Amino acid sequence: MKDKNENLPEEQLVLVMDAEVTSADADLIGRLRPGALENLFIQSAIRSADRLGFGFTGLREQKLFWVLSRITIEIMAYPRWPAVLTIETWPKDVQGLLYLRDFVARDERGQPFALATSAWLAIDLERKRPTTVSGRSEDYFTRLRNKSALIQPPEKLGAPRSRCWSKNSPPAIQTMT
Repeated sequence: MKDKNENLPEEQLVLVMDAEVTSADADLIGRLRPGALENLFIQSAIRSADRLGFGFTGLREQKLFWVLSRITIEIMAYPRWPAVLTIETWPKDVQGLLYLRDFVARDERGQPFALATSAWLAIDLERKRPTTVSGRSEDYFTRLRNKSALIQPPEKLGAPRSRCWSKNSPPAIQTMT
């Protein structure tokens, strides 16, 4: 993979994107759902990696793809629909096979309402095993290691829970007060 961005200034390693909160992103009382926020973080990571040349298209050349392995999100407030939010993300560091990326979500006033840190694996398409991304110096992925949204490391994702239920046992509904 050609390293066309090796000499980018640090500020160009940070993606800042606007994201519109739709009704599908909101809960019953109009607050941004945590799952929708996580999706905005993932979409911003994809856009950032694509822009920097190591997104899904760039990795396909190496027969690799990204998999989100860990994420920790700290939510201080829940914006209400309708809203236009700002998501900032940047590649932060490399720890072994984990590529770290952080996020800041800001409300319409520019105030941070959520912070996150994540860890991604580059998976070899043929071997189905984690590997490293070639063609990029580690310095490229670690240049912003001192810029942290959260200090703690990202938590490992759990196994997906079944979304199936029978006619006699509907899903539990949790209400928030």
